[in-house]
Amino acid sequence: MDMTEKQLSSEYKFRGRIMTARVDEVSLPNGKTAPREVCEHVGGVGVLPIDKDGNVILVRQFRYAFDTELLEMPAGKMDHGPEDAEECGIRELKRRNRLYRRTHRAARRDLSVSRLSDRGDLSVCRA
Repeated sequence: MDMTEKQLSSEYKFRGRIMTARVDEVSLPNGKTAPREVCEHVGGVGVLPIDKDGNVILVRQFRYAFDTELLEMPAGKMDHGPEDAEECGIRELKRRNRLYRRTHRAARRDLSVSRLSDRGDLSVCRA
């Protein structure tokens, strides 16, 4: 069964520095129509640093939307010109020099999964 939805129209509701938001009207396989809210993002990379003893290292960041600090993976936007996911991840670890020294080894891409976001891919690298 073909589950493809076809875009009929699109209207941008917001355009920001790192993301845009739009509402699309789509036709469904059963002939009905439905709205789809889409967030377009510049893309980003999250890194899960693991030290030589097997400890996962997280960073504490204040997040305005939650009005509190959260523990999270080091991450960064891919908004520094042309770079791939590995370059972005290394840049983010270098920003936190202690993490880069403790965890970085040459990484290879093990998995690529498409269509998870408007960016179209998810890469998992194993060091």
